[in-house]
Amino acid sequence: MDDMKNRLLGLNQKKILKPDAVPSVNLPLQDNGKDISSRSDRKRKRSILREAKIRLKCLSPKKACETPTIEPFTTPTTENICSSCFETQKENALFLERIRFLEKELEKTKEETKKNQRKKIKVMKTKAQFGRILTENKSLRSEVKKLSKIEENFKNILKATQINAVIENKSKIKWTAEDISRHLIIRSISRRAYEYWRNQIGIPLPSASTLKRWCSKFSCRP
Repeated sequence: MDDMKNRLLGLNQKKILKPDAVPSVNLPLQDNGKDISSRSDRKRKRSILREAKIRLKCLSPKKACETPTIEPFTTPTTENICSSCFETQKENALFLERIRFLEKELEKTKEETKKNQRKKIKVMKTKAQFGRILTENKSLRSEVKKLSKIEENFKNILKATQINAVIENKSKIKWTAEDISRHLIIRSISRRAYEYWRNQIGIPLPSASTLKRWCSKFSCRP
């Protein structure tokens, strides 16, 4: 099985010995314990480790790619990392610019939606008001038609003052001299019939006190 960590860091991968393998690497030295090749190998591994850390740091878009001084043999790899990091940062900048543009468009869309909602509410209120006006107009037309019919039926029986009193449902009526004289004639013919029409049938007629008050104003002197 491959050693994933060492492979990502660029280190040497672990090797699995065969059952019949004979060790031949990193054997104890015979010259006073000095191991020059081992020291050089550790130095090379530290250099590779530093290079791997630089590569991992350059993969982050928020951090700038720094290229510290390293060994001569790693310079081409570091240059490649910086170039890749620059392209990554450039793509991230384009993405951020696109995100800002989309956010502005979203705000504009929200404002237009609010305006459209306000217009829609205003239109709905106008339609409701128009509907109420149409209903009232229809009701008024029906009432006018009804009143016209009443006036037509009673124009030969009642005077205009009486018809207006019936239509407008007035409790106090301002009688004219012509109305009083006409009603005096009716009451003089039959007081009981006059009271019956006034109180039972509901025909607008002057009261007895009104007729007496008008009679008191008449002058009978020659």
